[in-house]
Amino acid sequence: MRYLLLLALPILLAACESYPRPWAPGPDQTVEVMNRTWTVTKITEEPVYYRAIRDQTEYFMFGPAARTKSAQAIRAIETATGCRVDYSTFYRDVSDYFYTQVICK
Repeated sequence: MRYLLLLALPILLAACESYPRPWAPGPDQTVEVMNRTWTVTKITEEPVYYRAIRDQTEYFMFGPAARTKSAQAIRAIETATGCRVDYSTFYRDVSDYFYTQVICK
């Protein structure tokens, strides 16, 4: 009985709505920057944060010259949102995801 409860506990916790709603992912938008596919997602409402993830399935051995991922991520977020990236909030985590706030006029 104890083991059954331990197996059911993650399912019960996953069904719980107690996690903070601002971290619920928004709709994804796919953008192509420098022949690379990026997925840009709005992850919070207030303050507005976006996440950019590069598709790692594309490997160009003899393709164009390499560009930094940060420059590609900035362009991907600006293309997907139509706003400027706030460079003071731009960061990259260990999972190689890029996060930033945007400045819209």
